[in-house]
Amino acid sequence: MVRIARAGLIAVVLAGVAATQDKVELFAQNTEEGVEIRAPRSPGKDQLWEAQVGKGKFWGNSHVSVYHKVENFSVDVIVGRLPGKQMNESWSPLEEIAKNEREKLTKPQGDQKEASYKEARVKEEDPKAKLPSLGRAHMQRLTLTDAKDGKREITQYISVSANVLYVVVVSYDAEGFKKFFAREGQAILSTIKQCKIVKKK
Repeated sequence: MVRIARAGLIAVVLAGVAATQDKVELFAQNTEEGVEIRAPRSPGKDQLWEAQVGKGKFWGNSHVSVYHKVENFSVDVIVGRLPGKQMNESWSPLEEIAKNEREKLTKPQGDQKEASYKEARVKEEDPKAKLPSLGRAHMQRLTLTDAKDGKREITQYISVSANVLYVVVVSYDAEGFKKFFAREGQAILSTIKQCKIVKKK
């Protein structure tokens, strides 16, 4: 019964996707923040990946992101720059930034009264990972537990390229990870690049 219901839901979503093919964006460039990303092209007539600016699936305020329209799989990117004269400043070590990013998930941020998650447990960590277009990155695979003891997993990459900080979150469920992480996921990660900042007039 669940399988039949899921098949029906996918059929409805695909119908909606097919009806809006001319609106699907494969490339997202945020010229205010200086970052871009590209979505992979789906085989067949239905384009199921989309790139977007200014919103995301894991972070609502992602600078750029790519997500799958049917399955639970997305890549969100936020960039940061040092205030003041960057020539005289430098970022903390990636390991320290990764720890801080992990701790942010379990503490209220901004106007939040409660933290998004009560626990962020490290499942796997690689301080010598690489992002193809950005270079060295600190990778941490986290298991997140919310207030209702619901669990989800993300993979986070922290990288500094040309003195710009990139925090990348790959979000998925078990099925999405199995289907997309090794191929489409890596292809998406390889397209994250710095782009020219265009100042508003």
